[in-house]
Amino acid sequence: MTITHVTALISPAPGKESRVRELIEAVIQGTNKNEPNCNTYFLTKTVDSNDFIIIETYKSMADFEFHKSQDYFQDFAKAIEAESLVSKPVSIIPSEKISGFEAR
Repeated sequence: MTITHVTALISPAPGKESRVRELIEAVIQGTNKNEPNCNTYFLTKTVDSNDFIIIETYKSMADFEFHKSQDYFQDFAKAIEAESLVSKPVSIIPSEKISGFEAR
């Protein structure tokens, strides 16, 4: 089974950063509680802008697909659209590790 890495880039619209973060935190809580095959899920913010980056790892692509089917993820996606919360489309990039290391 190949571990799936996912990077998501979210660019909040001006003045919408708090609402976007609130929605992301709800996804983090739901993921932590309900998805044992999600190994990593954390939120970062770029140093030079208000963009959020989410770093995720799943035991498989099927586990990532499961994540996207969950109500808390669907609620996030719907709110982003309905409330016009982002300045550009959310970018979600699944990938597989080629080389490197995680800890020393």
